[in-house]
Amino acid sequence: MLFLIKRIILVTIFTIFSFHASAEDKFCIEGDGFIYPIFDQENCNEKSDEKITKSEFINIINFEKNLRKAKLEEFRNSDENLEIKTEKDVELADVEKIKTDSLQK
Repeated sequence: MLFLIKRIILVTIFTIFSFHASAEDKFCIEGDGFIYPIFDQENCNEKSDEKITKSEFINIINFEKNLRKAKLEEFRNSDENLEIKTEKDVELADVEKIKTDSLQK
């Protein structure tokens, strides 16, 4: 019984901290294209880094690091943003890639 109570307390504490530590859809991109999440602060670590949204992140993360800044500007400047992706789209694309890779082997 004591083991069960300890386990419930541990799981509760872990859950609370994991929700608190998660990034809230805020990211920064460095000049070289490196993207990192923002946790407890409002601004990026360096003044030269640029804050990006989750939709911008999803649309540029699959590009090479050196192309990300250009693709971000292209994404922001496009009037219609036809290539807007969601997390579901990224997951489906990953599943399709895994299927084709496994079929080729």
